[in-house]
Amino acid sequence: MAARKHECQFTYEDNKDHVERFKNRVVALGKTADEVVIVLINVDDFYGGPIADKFMPGVNWQQIRDQGTIPFARGIVEREGMLKILERFDQMAAAKLRTMKQLAVVIVDHEVAEVFPA
Repeated sequence: MAARKHECQFTYEDNKDHVERFKNRVVALGKTADEVVIVLINVDDFYGGPIADKFMPGVNWQQIRDQGTIPFARGIVEREGMLKILERFDQMAAAKLRTMKQLAVVIVDHEVAEVFPA
């Protein structure tokens, strides 16, 4: 599990431009770190697929796959809702999110979740 969580660091690094854009959007919306989190969810991941469908129903992810790219659901979601989801499959990530005071980035990839400061 530790190795898979470490792999999430690469997902974070690959999406830094998206994280920056969403950080700016959170500010523009007047939201706080207590209200929302930024998510980066691998749609083809065992856990990520159902989560992505919950947050972004009806998206045709196949178009992205057809371009040779792994589809990711990226966006801003309610912190409390994401915490409840994490509690169902990754207690370590849930605990990390519960204690994080700053705006968090939640990554679901490699059949685990990991939480980073934005």
